[in-house]
Amino acid sequence: MNGRKLAGLLFLCVAGLALWAGYISIQTNETAGLPQAVQNTGVVDDVVVTQGDLSVNEPTSSKLPFKLPKSLEGTDIDGGFRVDEQGHLIVDKSIKRFMDYFLGTVGELSVEEIITNLETLVQGALAEPARTEAMTILRNYIDYKQGLVQLEQDIGEVNVLTLDAGQLGGMAERLRIIRETRVTFLGEDVANAFFGEEEAVDQYTLKKLQIVNNQDLTDAEKKEQLQGAEAMLPAHIKQQREQTQMYEQLTVREYELKSAGASAAEVYAARAEMVGDEAAQRLALLDAEREDFTRRLRAYRLEKKALDDTAMDQTDKTAALARLRQSHFSELEIRRVAALDRIGRE
Repeated sequence: MNGRKLAGLLFLCVAGLALWAGYISIQTNETAGLPQAVQNTGVVDDVVVTQGDLSVNEPTSSKLPFKLPKSLEGTDIDGGFRVDEQGHLIVDKSIKRFMDYFLGTVGELSVEEIITNLETLVQGALAEPARTEAMTILRNYIDYKQGLVQLEQDIGEVNVLTLDAGQLGGMAERLRIIRETRVTFLGEDVANAFFGEEEAVDQYTLKKLQIVNNQDLTDAEKKEQLQGAEAMLPAHIKQQREQTQMYEQLTVREYELKSAGASAAEVYAARAEMVGDEAAQRLALLDAEREDFTRRLRAYRLEKKALDDTAMDQTDKTAALARLRQSHFSELEIRRVAALDRIGRE
């Protein structure tokens, strides 16, 4: 096996894990910051506004009483609000996702404009008492975000990938301060709903680093304590972690087989052994879909090059390119191809 290629493959796997559990949650640009909104490619079936006209399962452009900034055009609202039978707001992480979806456009809109838009949505979509409860959470969350800016400046940033053992005490103190800040601004119940899962991962990450860097422990003791630290994680995260590890092992095994010239049947057998026949069948179907897409993409690229080389004016060329994409790809694939064209990749 080519050691450099395998190292690159393993790096991608490790990088994926680092993004999941390697960074302390406050590292995800949660400051004034506010995370960048990305397109929600799925539908949140169990999170809907149950009062008023706004449904988070509908395209935003058809429901909102204001114009969306460019970065959100064509996307679906992420998250939303739910109420119980008594009309009270059900506090869960979908509320945070909903607010972050709009707060991610800071720069395109001012914070004041975003707050006004969010208040308009809450006022129009919810009846009392959920309306007042949601407005309180919204204002507290904005205050928390703004307070976090100063906190970040005071305590600095932490990246666990470059952390040494001497900094572990500082990380623990950092997590304590962040937790206290969240509870101060949001209250314990909302802080738990919004950040409880992330904080559990943070504490697990910290515990793991403390164990790994403990020179007084033998390898066997470290292994035992690391297994015990897994109990700190919520059950569904432990399941996701196990699936991620299985995926890494499968990815490396597939690379080894394909590099050795294994047949499709041999690859299928290895997959079936590791993840079962049903999953192996889905992966085989995915392989076929990828191969078909790659074939169509290459044919498209040849035709696109010929189009690019013509003396056609830019308006006609743009229209011709749109027709060319439609002749080769589905509507969803066209968005992917347009992105690939921009970065020049397959």
